Amino acid sequence: MLKPHEFREFVNELRQTARQFHNYGCLREMIAEVVHKYIKVDFMGKKETAAVNKLIEVTQKKVKWSKIENIGSAMPDLVGINRMYSETIWIEAKQIESIPARPDTKPLKGKFENGQQAWGRSWNSWGGKHAVFLRVGSGRYDYYLFSVSHGDLEEKTWEELLNDSLITQGLDNIVTFLEYWH
Repeated sequence: MLKPHEFREFVNELRQTARQFHNYGCLREMIAEVVHKYIKVDFMGKKETAAVNKLIEVTQKKVKWSKIENIGSAMPDLVGINRMYSETIWIEAKQIESIPARPDTKPLKGKFENGQQAWGRSWNSWGGKHAVFLRVGSGRYDYYLFSVSHGDLEEKTWEELLNDSLITQGLDNIVTFLEYWH
C-alpha cells in the first residue's frame, strides 16, 4: 500500500507523463512505466518469475538484466547486455514441471502468448540476440536455452527441442554462452 506522500508523487508523475507524451503514440507504455515504478505487478507468474530471478542471480557479473514486465505486446521477460561484447540479449522465460515421458508430447504447447515467438524470430532476423530460457523441474531444476529461429517451439517434441537447442548442458554453460554471445 502506498503512503500518502507516495500516492501524491505517483499521481503527479502520472499527470506529468500524460501531459508530456499525449501526442507521441506511446502514452500507454509511458504510463505503464510510471505505474510499475509505484505498483509492483507480477505478470509472468510465480514459476516464470523464479526462473527469471535464478538467471539474473547466476549471471550477475556477466550480464546486466532489466525485467520488462509487460511493457508491450509479446515482449520478452528480460533484456540484458553482456559484459564481454556489449551485445543486447532478449530472453523469454518458461518453466515446465518435468521432461515428458511420452516421446510425442510437445512440452511447450500453450506456453507462449500470441506473437511472442514471432517477436523473437523478427529480432533474430535483424541480427539481434533472442532466446527462450527454460527451467524444468520442481525442487531440483535443469536449465535449457532455445532459439525461436529454429521453428515453432510449441510444435516440437522434447527430442526435437534438444536437437535444436542453443545450450542443453545446464546453468553454468548457459551463463558462459550468454556472457560470450556475439
